[in-house]
Amino acid sequence: MASKYEDPLEYLLYPDRVNYTNGVLLDENDFKAEQTYFRGRLGRALSYLHGFGTVAGLDVVTLESEPHVLRVMPGLAVDRLGRLIELHVPYCIRVQNWFVSQNEDALEESYAGSVADGVSQAVVADLFIKFDTCQRGKTPCFGVGNVDATDAFTAERLRDGVGFDLVIRTQPEAEKPRQYAPYEMMSEGPMDFEAAMEELRTVKLEAGWRESEFWNSAAGNINVGDEYSPEQNGTEVMLARIRLPATDSPMAYNTTGSIGIQNDIRVLSLSADELFWLIKATGGV
Repeated sequence: MASKYEDPLEYLLYPDRVNYTNGVLLDENDFKAEQTYFRGRLGRALSYLHGFGTVAGLDVVTLESEPHVLRVMPGLAVDRLGRLIELHVPYCIRVQNWFVSQNEDALEESYAGSVADGVSQAVVADLFIKFDTCQRGKTPCFGVGNVDATDAFTAERLRDGVGFDLVIRTQPEAEKPRQYAPYEMMSEGPMDFEAAMEELRTVKLEAGWRESEFWNSAAGNINVGDEYSPEQNGTEVMLARIRLPATDSPMAYNTTGSIGIQNDIRVLSLSADELFWLIKATGGV
């Protein structure tokens, strides 16, 4: 029950569907393939039509009663695979406990690199939210391998869950979340509608298909961008950049200082209504 569930969407797959015919014997692989097909198609639609990032909520704040505790408020995000990441209740992180568990050399490097930010020195870390799968309940099953075939059990349900990563940054300015590459190529304007539509059409046709850059076809997994740590898989969604108060020589968490939170560094996934409002608000219509 403690085993790590590997999501098939995190590996390069083809959109194969189960072919149902009378008399065909189905096993667990067929039902898993059925789920994977529909989850994969939905994820592909969401990722290409809405992008990735914060959809609603997920504000990162500190508690007034406990200023060294981060609280992530409930909300919804879409990751780079189009999976919905939904946090139903607030989630708290005691940053001082996290701080003392980190490598001291990494903390020192982050502290030294924070001078370029033009504010007081601090240990800089990025907070990510990620899709996770939680196994729920128990149900009997046929044993596999070196187990008693008559007394085996497995998870009864798989729940789409949430996980968090707090990653130390040593070069924070070079490690910001990137939008999809095609739209980084576009002009900032201003330009008239026809010119903007022509540029959008060109970029969409020539660079809009990003699978060859996103997937490592040889290894069958995701190419992890520079904004992620080696331990991450490249689908996590950045929520905020955190500046943690610290003292140097020796490196220690400074309980008299205050935490800085930069929520505006995150990428937003905008709905059609939000885009329409933004266009009107900026004089586009």
